[in-house]
Amino acid sequence: QASLNYQFLAISVTDETLSDINVRKAIREAIDVQGIIDGAYDGKATRARAIIPENMGLGYWADAPAYGPDVAKAKEYLAASGKSDITLKLTTTSQETDQTTAEIIQANLKDIGITVEIEAQDSAAFYEIPGGGGGGKDRQLVYSCYTSLPDPSWSIFWFTKAQIGEWNWCDWTSPSFEANYTAGIAEFDEAKRTEIYVDMQKEWDESASMAWILFPNFYFSGQSYVKPSIQPNGWVALWNFGVV
Repeated sequence: QASLNYQFLAISVTDETLSDINVRKAIREAIDVQGIIDGAYDGKATRARAIIPENMGLGYWADAPAYGPDVAKAKEYLAASGKSDITLKLTTTSQETDQTTAEIIQANLKDIGITVEIEAQDSAAFYEIPGGGGGGKDRQLVYSCYTSLPDPSWSIFWFTKAQIGEWNWCDWTSPSFEANYTAGIAEFDEAKRTEIYVDMQKEWDESASMAWILFPNFYFSGQSYVKPSIQPNGWVALWNFGVV
């Protein structure tokens, strides 16, 4: 089962180089997401095209675009930026899958002429909030995973204006994005809520401040006489197990 957790590459819009949307679009277009899933996760993950997975249902953007790898298109965006000889820092944890992913992204961006220097930190330093978490105030690219509960408001909350300087590592927001977030948590109609969250994801996508990578998969095995209980976010509710 695909979890509600999500792996992403945050692209800081406040960085001098990355403030150019064409550079951000070039990065997003160059990344080989399936190559990351195959190379770093042994194919055992579900590709993400936005922040909400299909199995959450509420807030799922069914028509979200899948980017890359398109080297030619990425180079077009980079040329449109007028920038060259770009070197960027990619911060992630020292976990094997994160470092492997960072190395794949490093190779992908090398193909379009961007040099990536990887900064691997231990988890304590990487997730130090408040503090220097996510590469600190001079962050550029950050590869990470956030966990979520079965409601889109929880997934998106960490990227609101209030979280800039803490967990919002792409450093992007907008007045309409914030207004929609407030409207979404006050709305009871599920269809209207989904429409609100899809609109938020569309606006976020236009900013090119995130490259969505994957939803980690959960795998289960058990005896035929065990009646399992699995929560919507993929967590096992051991207290609710029974016998068939």
